[in-house]
Amino acid sequence: MRAFAADLAERLGLKQGDPLIPTRFGNRSVEDVAAIHAVASAVRHLSEREAAFDRLAVYKAALSFGLPASIPAIEKRVDQLLRQGHLVRGKGADKGMVTTRDAIAAEQRILSEVEAGRGRGAALMTPESAGERLQALAQERHGLTLNPGQEGAGRMLLSSSNRILAIQGVAGAGKSTVLKPVAEVLRSEGRKVTGLAVQNTLVQMLERETGIASMSVARFLGRYAPLLDGGDPQALAEARSEWKGSTVLLDEASMVGNADKEKLVRLANLLELGRFAAIGDRKQLGAVDAGKPFDVMQQAGIETSGMRINIRARSAVLRDAQHAAQAGHIEEALRHLGDNVVEVSEGAALSAAAAWLELTPGERERTAIYASGRALRGAVNEAVQTGLKANGELGERALPLKTLSRVNLTREELRHSKSYAPGMIVEVDRRQRAQHLAPGRYSVVASDPHQEQVTLENVRGRTFAFRPDKLRPQAERDPLRLYEIKPVTIHVGDRIRWTKTDHRRGLLNADQARIVAIGEKAVTVMTSSGIEHKLAHDDPMLERLDLAYALNAHMAQGLTSDRGIAVMDSREKNLSNQQTFLVTVTRLRDGLNLYVDNARKLEAAVERNSGMKRSALETTKMLGAAAARGTGQANETNKTREAVEEKKLPQLELAKVKPFEIGI
Repeated sequence: MRAFAADLAERLGLKQGDPLIPTRFGNRSVEDVAAIHAVASAVRHLSEREAAFDRLAVYKAALSFGLPASIPAIEKRVDQLLRQGHLVRGKGADKGMVTTRDAIAAEQRILSEVEAGRGRGAALMTPESAGERLQALAQERHGLTLNPGQEGAGRMLLSSSNRILAIQGVAGAGKSTVLKPVAEVLRSEGRKVTGLAVQNTLVQMLERETGIASMSVARFLGRYAPLLDGGDPQALAEARSEWKGSTVLLDEASMVGNADKEKLVRLANLLELGRFAAIGDRKQLGAVDAGKPFDVMQQAGIETSGMRINIRARSAVLRDAQHAAQAGHIEEALRHLGDNVVEVSEGAALSAAAAWLELTPGERERTAIYASGRALRGAVNEAVQTGLKANGELGERALPLKTLSRVNLTREELRHSKSYAPGMIVEVDRRQRAQHLAPGRYSVVASDPHQEQVTLENVRGRTFAFRPDKLRPQAERDPLRLYEIKPVTIHVGDRIRWTKTDHRRGLLNADQARIVAIGEKAVTVMTSSGIEHKLAHDDPMLERLDLAYALNAHMAQGLTSDRGIAVMDSREKNLSNQQTFLVTVTRLRDGLNLYVDNARKLEAAVERNSGMKRSALETTKMLGAAAARGTGQANETNKTREAVEEKKLPQLELAKVKPFEIGI
């Protein structure tokens, strides 16, 4: 028995100190030992994407890893972890859910950092003078009048004494509109202003629309997160000198998970920022990673300014549909869209592509295509390209490419050999000394789940016996990435998007480009900023692209177009949710045609699934206590601001409000 336990622990690469694995196995049966490891894998797997999850999901995930453990043994192990406090039961309506001790602690640390920044911010002027200056700038330089919500957000950014703030704005509220005059005031006061966003396309948009120098969250954390470990005092002093008193604005904050948000708020205090403001809409798409800290911070009483007026929609019908979607009234939203909801039982993606192809070139430039998920997006892209080629709108010469499509797995899934299939590509980021793997690219030649071994081959033809189960389960950063080879054929005129970033050449992940020419030795592309690049046929960036006629919801969030054609399918259970629906409906100014397989089924599916993540504190009913500690003043401030805005609403002249958005 001990030999089996030791062998299994060795096979799974486990180390002392793993809280999910006991230090001694005693006289446990083979099945109990297998259940211990299966549940540990399940919890690690689920915890990467969710702060709280259904107990049944733990059972299902534990079984999926293929260890010799039965449901009774798995249930028994989950009960043990609950008794020991490594897992924590949900309460009330969430009693069927569990979370982890670590997830609770992470969310508590985020709220503690918000509290630590209370009263430590840079109040540059009174709210009244802030409002006057912002309105004057908006009128004189941009020819617009800020509405009460926009003015209130700007007032808070310039006059609050709290370091860490939130701006909660509905989709289309013109959040970026107010940031331009705010940044101008801050710079006139000698304050540095920096924007952050989760995607490179949003970074570009923020810079272009507000004039605020911006970078991705990943780049900012890559540069400054090492300071959180208490490293080089000189590096900390230099960073603090650079950032002290400055303002950092995080756009689309709902898309940042617990791990990154904790680092950001800790850095806000460590670097002594004058202001760190999280800006977004908690009802829109959340982070891929675990948690919904933007929502949790608001529930816990962070000082928040609300922007509740949608100024994006220029059509009354579309505005009503967007308002209903924002409120979660799906049937009403579909009713407002009326005949613009088109039912196609099979082939909705083809119908959407055909509708776009029927438009004039000018209308196409103003009309974006949105697809709820990867499969629909791929179908639309293929159909549009086929149609353009048939119409003679693409160059005759075709260049077949083998591109790399990321396999979307958790770190725990990457530790199991069954995730690897022959023909896949493994990219190793940093040296794996124990396995003799240098950084670089390898092909998967074979996979043996019984022996937990994967055979890899490098570019020189040398093979390696790789044990994915030896990867550290507690690692924060992926040591490797796994890809499938996806064939993509490009023509002159094709619209593409990058799937990786090359900062040196300004080729940014998720940004779009056009194929300008295909020669014997090189492909010429024009980026969204109008810069041409010649890429040799063996250029690695030609492996990191995809067609970009359609965007999915995560790519679309934060972007705007005049008109849209969207595709949703009620049979895509996870994607038929209120967040995806809201993002899809609210991207447009003038109109939307929505292609669906079945309107009633889609309505029912979306109504059932909010798409909202759960937080650990919310699930365990600890959030109320967190909100009660030291946040009464913030709550009163928020209520007062909302009351003032409500009184101003009837006086608002919408005709004077000019949207300051970006088109796709």
